[in-house]
Amino acid sequence: MIDEDELLTIAITNIRKVLNFDPYKSYSDISNRDEFKQLISNDPAFGLLGLDDDRYIIARVGGNLITSLHRKLGDMYEGLFVYLLTKSFSLDENELNFSVEVKIGERNQIRSTDGLIPNNKFNDWTLDKKSLLAYILR
Repeated sequence: MIDEDELLTIAITNIRKVLNFDPYKSYSDISNRDEFKQLISNDPAFGLLGLDDDRYIIARVGGNLITSLHRKLGDMYEGLFVYLLTKSFSLDENELNFSVEVKIGERNQIRSTDGLIPNNKFNDWTLDKKSLLAYILR
């Protein structure tokens, strides 16, 4: 059975990780905006172009924050999808990841997906009036 509180917990847990965002994490010895601005100012590729301007610094840090938020949204949706797959189709951990080796041209390659729904479980699910689709469309 799908637990709405569990879905909310998955969503909130992922989004709250953005609160720990450190815009200077990738730069050794940089811990604040002034130090970052000085780093940009001293960089021959950026400083000479005047990119040590406050507007650029704000945009750069803000852009990194938005990227982090988008990644966490992706993690959130993946977590929700895994939860819904698990609950809707009674999948176990082994069924949540699936890989197959295929030959493409002369090369063998591994293709993978986030879940494998066996035909019998999918067919049972489509007949179930309390299915995920019915739950979502209610």
